[in-house]
Amino acid sequence: MFGSAYWALLPLVARTQIVGGPALYGVLLGAIGAAAVGGAFLLHRLREKLGADSLVAAASIGTALATTLFALARHPATAIVASFIAGASWITAVSSLNVSAHVALPEWVRGRGLAMYVTVMFGALTIGSAIWGEVAVIAGLPAALIFAAAGAIIGIPLTWRWKLQTGRMSTSRRPCIGRTRSPLTR
Repeated sequence: MFGSAYWALLPLVARTQIVGGPALYGVLLGAIGAAAVGGAFLLHRLREKLGADSLVAAASIGTALATTLFALARHPATAIVASFIAGASWITAVSSLNVSAHVALPEWVRGRGLAMYVTVMFGALTIGSAIWGEVAVIAGLPAALIFAAAGAIIGIPLTWRWKLQTGRMSTSRRPCIGRTRSPLTR
């Protein structure tokens, strides 16, 4: 939900804070997209080096940094740098969470489980956008973005005990040989 703040408030950053307009907003979205595509090429190497949990924590820190830069941006260059960080962080977090959701679900329920995962994810973005819009009305645009960045940082240690699934077998667990049927068919 904290990551939804810059998505929801970016048009206001471009229009009111930097006094840019639609062209600047398009450039900022383009920078987010370019960084996401570029970041995708580094994901495998980073995942091998850091692991999924540390990678998502780093992406959360990157999101908080980008959100803070958007809060402080008064010049297009600052917002463009924030957009690059936001895009790389977004693809890192979303791809890691998508992979984890995919491998954590048993094959017989994977489609339904992934549908629920996507519904919750986009629901959180939707609700978060409404919340951050209201916070911006009450506290101001920069304050809303700073609050969201702080929430993203605070969320890292609060969620650390839940580990992401990566599809690799740990040494403490052995595969269950011969289990090919759904638990529902037994």
